[in-house]
Amino acid sequence: MQSGEQQTAHARQLAIAVEHHKQGRRPEAELLYHQILAQKDDSADALHLLGMLYHEMGHHGEALELIRRSLEIQPNQPHVLSNYGSILAKNGRAADAIQPLTTAIEIAPQFAAAHNNLGAALERLARWQEALVAFDRAIALNPAYVEAHTHRGNVLRWFGHIDEAITAYETALRIRPNHAPAISGLGSAHGEARNVEGIIACHRAVIEAWPPPHPSAAIAHSDLLYTLHYDPEISPETLFAEHQRWAKLHAEALYPDLSSRNSFDNDHNPNRRLRIGYVSADFRSHPVAYFLYGALEHADREHFELFAYSDVKTVDRVTSRCKAAFEHWTDTSRFTDVQLAQRIREDRIDILVDQTGHAGGNRMLVFARKPAPIQLTFNGYVDTTGLHTMDYRWTDMYHDPPNSNQQSYTEQLLYLPQGQWCYAPDVEGESFPEVDVPPVLRNGFITFGSFNKPIKMNRSVLELWARLLREVPTARLMIAITGGPENNRSVRERVVSAGIPGNRLDLVAKTHTRREYLERYRQIDIALDTFPFNGMTTTCDALLMGVPVIALAGSSYVSRSIVSFLTMANLPELIANSSDKYINLAGSLANNRKRLVDYRMTLRDQLLNSELCNKKHFAHKLEQAFFAMWRTWCER
Repeated sequence: MQSGEQQTAHARQLAIAVEHHKQGRRPEAELLYHQILAQKDDSADALHLLGMLYHEMGHHGEALELIRRSLEIQPNQPHVLSNYGSILAKNGRAADAIQPLTTAIEIAPQFAAAHNNLGAALERLARWQEALVAFDRAIALNPAYVEAHTHRGNVLRWFGHIDEAITAYETALRIRPNHAPAISGLGSAHGEARNVEGIIACHRAVIEAWPPPHPSAAIAHSDLLYTLHYDPEISPETLFAEHQRWAKLHAEALYPDLSSRNSFDNDHNPNRRLRIGYVSADFRSHPVAYFLYGALEHADREHFELFAYSDVKTVDRVTSRCKAAFEHWTDTSRFTDVQLAQRIREDRIDILVDQTGHAGGNRMLVFARKPAPIQLTFNGYVDTTGLHTMDYRWTDMYHDPPNSNQQSYTEQLLYLPQGQWCYAPDVEGESFPEVDVPPVLRNGFITFGSFNKPIKMNRSVLELWARLLREVPTARLMIAITGGPENNRSVRERVVSAGIPGNRLDLVAKTHTRREYLERYRQIDIALDTFPFNGMTTTCDALLMGVPVIALAGSSYVSRSIVSFLTMANLPELIANSSDKYINLAGSLANNRKRLVDYRMTLRDQLLNSELCNKKHFAHKLEQAFFAMWRTWCER
């Protein structure tokens, strides 16, 4: 038992360590915590605080073990229980976090942080209603609780209550103007509200709040890169410069020295079985899976050994189908970039495939470290990665006409013949809804529609649609939005302000299941594509349901996706190269009911029998490209 003097010295030493910790002097705090534990290994406070320090430093396993030991010594400390639960939830163990957080609340019902942390764990488990109750309780106890307001905004956004979510984020930002998570959430809400300027401004504000070396700086900057493609005014030169800037700020310091041929010890036999690794957070119900599954399902197992590095947080039936297609599956959702790069090296991957680019859940900083001799990006992103360690970008002549856009990429373009896409609508393992007759036959008027993200509907798009409605004066326009018109009022305001009559506009809430979403195509006669950011999965889904898609082609990759999709589906007659042509195509089709009926009855079969759905040929094209890249590397 310690004497009073020893206890006083211990408390004094602990106070000094805490002050170092608060001031960000981590090495000094760590040293003192260890000295305290060397003298008194059962100091629950020192164990807890050292655990929190390790958590801040990214050493989450050690942090959890230290805090667990602290709780063994003093089990009923609500703040320690709350921190323990919070760290568990943040590290993929949200289900395990519920018990310590609930216990913390039972001990201290007025402890706002425990309610907030419980809400965050429930949010990760998609127990949205319970999470909302927990955040409301935290705010009732502490109205200035910034994190609780921010989390509340996230949950409201999931429910589709966009206007309320924006209010929640703005409340958080009035309390703490530079709170990056609230700024980021507000940007996402602006995206659902079709506010391009708002979301770009939010992403730039997050970058200012989280500059390098903040651990989230690269991801925040990636979010901006992706969002810039929605801006119809941005030039290709500006976009390329932004991607180069990202690489300079976040990736260049990680580039390895690859000057030696012995940088990789992979067997240089050009004819051996190749080890192909796919890195993605989207082996789930997501467009990436729809456009990759064909290659996985028909992979040549004799010549290729497939490895999946899956960052999927919430698995679903598509995850299970993808997993069955791989020979090796590694759940990397808890891996750091360093750990994932090391695992790829240990697996001796020959060709590493990025399926995300700068989209959400990306691992660009793994590819910056170049853990495989050949790295390529494919289908998951609409532009260059900006990385000089990314060797290839697969494309086709429709997106990037030869000799047109190479200067806009840091990667070498490699062209896949007859198109780079393969749509696998059966990846969910469900049957498709039956195709119905065009609704004009029931309604007596044409219904144009777009189920693309509202953020793709910039003012130029809406003004062109307003012009189309003037050309077809009895037609209506249907747009699907998150939350529906009652929870997302700003979309109607923006659409009407562009000249679209409110009495001819049908705003409908986005559906919750894929089947409901496909069935909604029965309500429209003609789908209208967006520009410069074309629809991708939505285009294929419309064709699957017998709905023709009128499209306007541009000059950049993101504005020429529609050219690839419709050409591969043998529907080039639906592609316009000018606004006038777009109006003429849509207006002519609206006035030709026989042609609409013909499309309705034939498009599904035409799509499924086209190159766009030719899974075996798609797999063969990819594998031929893999071999070509590998032979080139071996020859070097």
